[in-house]
This record gives sequence, C-alpha cells and structure tokens, in this order.
Amino acid sequence: MTRTFYDMWGKRTWSAVVEEDEIEAEVPVESESMRIDLVVRRRSALSAEIREVVGVARPILDGVACLELFSGAPSAEDVARSRRKHLLFRGGALEAPWPWLWLLCAGRPDAVLAGAEWVPLEGHPHGFYALRTVEPVRIVVLPELPRTSQTLFLRLMARANILKNALDELIALPAQSPLRRLALPMLVAFRLDLLQRGLLPQDQEQEFVMHILEHSKNVLEEFKEQVLAEGEARGEALTLGRVLSRRLGRPITDVELHALLDWLSGIDRDAATDEVCDLADAGAAENWLSDLARR
Repeated sequence: MTRTFYDMWGKRTWSAVVEEDEIEAEVPVESESMRIDLVVRRRSALSAEIREVVGVARPILDGVACLELFSGAPSAEDVARSRRKHLLFRGGALEAPWPWLWLLCAGRPDAVLAGAEWVPLEGHPHGFYALRTVEPVRIVVLPELPRTSQTLFLRLMARANILKNALDELIALPAQSPLRRLALPMLVAFRLDLLQRGLLPQDQEQEFVMHILEHSKNVLEEFKEQVLAEGEARGEALTLGRVLSRRLGRPITDVELHALLDWLSGIDRDAATDEVCDLADAGAAENWLSDLARR
C-alpha cells in the first residue's frame, strides 16, 4: 500500500517512463511488512525520447532494478532493511547477474555514507554512491545532484527547495521538450488526485504538497489557455476551410485542414481571412493550398 503523498508522486514519476507491464509497485518479498517500493523489468531498449527524459537515471532502467524511495535521509537501519529485502527478492543468490538496488534519498544519509564501505560511483555525477563490495547496491542523494538538465528527472523526486527549483525548471522548458510534455500532464493529474482524495498531508509532507499544488495550479491555467487557443484556431480553420471548399468545388482533405491549422498558428487571423477570401477561383485555391503544404 502506498503510504505517503511522496511515495505516490515518486511511483507515478517512474511509471511514466516505462511500459505498464514493465513496472510493479509494492512488491512483496517475504510478508506484508516486507515490500520493495518499485521493481522495473525492462524488456526492450529505451527510446531516444525516454533516454533524453531520464538523463543520468538511464542506468537505473537497464534490465531489472529494485527502487526504494526515501522522502528524507534513511538511517543505517533503513538501508540495512532495504538491502535485506533486495537479498530476499533475488532469492538469496550470491552470484551475478543480480537486479540492482537503487536507494533514492531526498535527504543525505550521513550516518550511512560516513562508513568506509561507500564510495562515489565512478562515471556518474556527484550524489551517486556505490558499495566497495560486489553487492549491487547504489545510493542516489537527490539534494547533491548538480543542477543540470541531465539530473532534472531525478530532482523532481527531491524535497523542499530542490523540488521547487526542479519544478520551476520543468515549467520553464520549451513547450516541445520531451520531459515537459511527459511531466506536466502527470503534475496536473497528481494535483487532481490529491484534491479528489481529500487527504490531509502529514506534517513532514506539508511543504512537498504545497510545492506540487502551487506549480500544478500554474500548469493547469496554462493548459486551459492552450485548449481555448487551440479551439479558437480550429474553429477559424474550419471556417476558412469552408471558404476554400466553395472555391475548389470540393471538400478539403484532412491533410489540407491540418496544414491550414498549422499556418493559422503563426499568422494574424484577419490577415489570414483576407488572404483566403482574395483567392479568385478554383485554380488559385489549388495553387495556394499546394504552396501552403510546402511552407
């Protein structure tokens, strides 16, 4: 059972970048009280778009991975418990290949990383740690990740100002950015889920929920404006399409209608209407549409 809003958000975020049949939440390993937060079983190579979305998190999605999500800094006992669950999940097998265990921490587990057994993970940015032993366990300290586009996906699972900055960066991305197109609808859906459930966050989650609600409200307004603008543009395209149909003596095709809609997105509406209405006959309309498709 998902117990906190932070868990809900983290699990939705990972579920957005893999296929439904490749990820499972709350995977039992021994009893009801021993469950791994997420297990990802990749069956195919990541698409170029998803590779761009997840950035430095790409190794987490290679093959089979067990993910434990911590809303703060896990204690030594928390980490030991996760390692035990991981051992049970792999059936106690001591030989490779193993599924990797990734502990994603919204706070720095100082007591854990102070031990000599943990070292920075070679070839990865600051914030990634590995055991000196062969045990396939990694820790990612989200607040330590450098503030780059390659770490943005992971930083969306952080807390406090790290999360706030990540959400600011997400919203500021270009409209056609793969991560923005994937994450913004998820952010709005998560907002609606929070409100529909009518659940009160625990004290330690107040700030996290506040950031989600604040940013998703802004995104929701953006979506409303976008839907209205698209509706107006489509209505204008249909009207001009009727004018063109009369000039042509035939209905315009779906391809021509889409070309007309694209053209309208970058031109003054009055000027567009004048240009279409000035077409003298069917020949002029045919030539104009052919030219429009090549623009």
